[in-house]
Amino acid sequence: MSRADHISRLGTAAVKGLRAFAILFLVLPLMVAAHQAFLPTVAFELLPKNGFTLRWFGVLFREEFLSAVGVSVFVAVVATVISLVGGTLAALALARSAFRGRELVNMIFLSPMMVPPVVRGLSFTLYFAIIGLRPGLVSLLVAHVAITLPYVIRVVYPCFYGLDRSLEEASRNLGATGVQTFWRITFPLIRPGVFAGAIFSLIMSIDDVGVSIFLITPDTTNVSVLLLTWANSVADNTLAAVSVALVIVTLFASTLAERWVGLDSILGSVRR
Repeated sequence: MSRADHISRLGTAAVKGLRAFAILFLVLPLMVAAHQAFLPTVAFELLPKNGFTLRWFGVLFREEFLSAVGVSVFVAVVATVISLVGGTLAALALARSAFRGRELVNMIFLSPMMVPPVVRGLSFTLYFAIIGLRPGLVSLLVAHVAITLPYVIRVVYPCFYGLDRSLEEASRNLGATGVQTFWRITFPLIRPGVFAGAIFSLIMSIDDVGVSIFLITPDTTNVSVLLLTWANSVADNTLAAVSVALVIVTLFASTLAERWVGLDSILGSVRR
């Protein structure tokens, strides 16, 4: 065997080893949390003497948790719908229009992604206080639209560069209006990017803590802030049980995304 073959085999083995390490690095914490969620006590035991239990999962049916889930889902869905409409139109304008200051406008749209969450939360709090908007569901929704909109623009914007403009021109030449051309020609071609933008928007909204913690009220506490509160006050396996539930929901959502659109199409639109 030649030296080149040895080097190639070593390189392949190194890549496989790094890949296995990366998978373990990501999966092991989830496995530990999943195991902890079924333990009867806080102390970690590989095989507990008193067996396993499901009592920690009762937290999923508490009124406090269900209310927080309702707030998070409502805000995330509404913010995502608004961001998809506004973000797609903004991305279309940025990609198709040539005007002075376009790069500045693009930078302004994407600037919320570069600002630390706590700074954004404090800024929203001060701004809403000036305009008279009190903390609550409306202020939380407005802030989450501002959080999610840049991600939609960032994902959808590159999709317009890969389009064949001749298809749109042919549609208009055949008598279709601009709206008809967009829905029948443009939108189907950018749909994977829009779907990816929706996924990023939902994730960023549900996962947000830095902004939400400044704008919630006792009646509009979302899941992320509630879990942070429990992490500082609850000394049992409740958080581990919630983590297992969230992982299951994520896997279910990923399966649906794969069946409806295909993760390769979504990731391809992001990388484009």
